[in-house]
Amino acid sequence: LDCAFENDQLVAVHAGLDPNRELRPQTDSLLAKKTDNPRGPEQLFSHELARATRGLGKLVVSGHSARPEPYISPERALIDCGVDRGGRLVAYIADSGEVVS
Repeated sequence: LDCAFENDQLVAVHAGLDPNRELRPQTDSLLAKKTDNPRGPEQLFSHELARATRGLGKLVVSGHSARPEPYISPERALIDCGVDRGGRLVAYIADSGEVVS
């Protein structure tokens, strides 16, 4: 599978993107599956990136770091509510901004 999904409005990635780095190099390396890290791209495993609430000019949608409720802002959608630990399964519908649980 691809490591990220991107369209004109948003970028979806497992953990998150680094708000201190430019968007394009991060998405380019994710889509090309390029990384120097033996664990894989940090955007797929970093809890720090998964908790970042600032985006990069596009809505960044991710999970990876459970929280009691989804966090939705114009820049960030954090939708991991701990389904693997008995929490709710949450989906974000980008076209409408709706959160479904």
